[in-house]
Amino acid sequence: GERVKVYRASLAHHAPAMDAGEWRMADGAWRVGCADGAVKLDEVQLPGKPPMKAEDFLRGWRGERSGRFTRA
Repeated sequence: GERVKVYRASLAHHAPAMDAGEWRMADGAWRVGCADGAVKLDEVQLPGKPPMKAEDFLRGWRGERSGRFTRA
């Protein structure tokens, strides 16, 4: 897996139940489960790439649509 830097995130209102560290890409949003609810990633950066809006990233992403973050 690649490292992802998160530059901006917001509270994910009405997100489906998710475990802490679990992530899902659906409905044009990238959500990550937290201890109490979930956040929606708004701006992210992959290694060697400039920061970008998460929605732009999702349009070009062809990989997995769900998974679990691990510690670096």
